[in-house]
Amino acid sequence: MSDQTHTVRTEFMFCPDDEGGGRLECVLHLSTDHPASSYGRPVVVDQTGDAVDQFSLLFHYATHPEEDAAGLAAFREAGYKVPVRI
Repeated sequence: MSDQTHTVRTEFMFCPDDEGGGRLECVLHLSTDHPASSYGRPVVVDQTGDAVDQFSLLFHYATHPEEDAAGLAAFREAGYKVPVRI
C-alpha cells in the first residue's frame, strides 16, 4: 500500500531553505511498501521517499487542514498525529 491518495501538505520547521526562513514545504503520505514498514504497518513517507519518524513528524505542521482532511484522518487512524498550524 502506497497510499498517495491520502496526502498531507506540511511545513517542516527548523529546516533551512534557500531564503533562510527555516521552513520547507513537504508532501507526506502513508506507505506499507517502504522498507521502514513492517508487518503491514504504514509509515509516513515524504516526497523524497524518506520515512519520517514520530519525533520528526512533530515538526511538521499541516498547511491545508480543510483540503487535506481525509489525509489527516487516515494518518490519525494509522496512529500518526500531524499538528495543525492555527
